[in-house]
Order: sequence, then structure tokens, then C-alpha cells
Amino acid sequence: MKIGPFYFEARDIFLILAALLIVLALYIKIELWLFNPQTLLTLAILVLLTRGLIRSADSIMFFVHILIAISLAAFLPFLQVIIFYIAGLALMKLLRVI
Repeated sequence: MKIGPFYFEARDIFLILAALLIVLALYIKIELWLFNPQTLLTLAILVLLTRGLIRSADSIMFFVHILIAISLAAFLPFLQVIIFYIAGLALMKLLRVI
């Protein structure tokens, strides 16, 4: 979908919609079971930034990495999830997976 000078894929629109829904949940103070909404919002923003900066991040491995990071957000502290996300991206970029 092309909106002005920007081109969005279906995945990007879904991520933006998910981030907006998380912001709405934070504003209304809806409790998300098992997840910290601030952690999920930060992960959504990091994913959007990564998709914008690394256009080759369309591979299945990148999305498996995102799903693992989101599932880890339910069990691990915020800093460990962010370290996993950044270290995983660095390793995938070094090994030329993405």
C-alpha cells in the first residue's frame, strides 16, 4: 500500500496497528494478561525501526526472531529481552541471514 511517498507492506501496517492498540490499552489502563504493555510497545517500536533501517529484514528468520522476543517478554525482564533482540539481530546480520 502506498501512502504518499511511503510504501507499506501488510506486515508493516499490522505492526503499526498493533502498536496503536497497545498505546490505546496503556491509555485506557487495560491489563494485558502475562505481558507488560510498555515492553510490548517498546518491542513494536524496535521492530518498526528495524524494518525501516534494514530493508532486507523480510525473511522468515527475522519474524521467528520477533516471535521469540515477544514470547520471552512474558517471562524475562525487559532488559534481557532487549539484549536478546539486539544480539540476535547483530548475529543474523553478521551471518548474513537477513
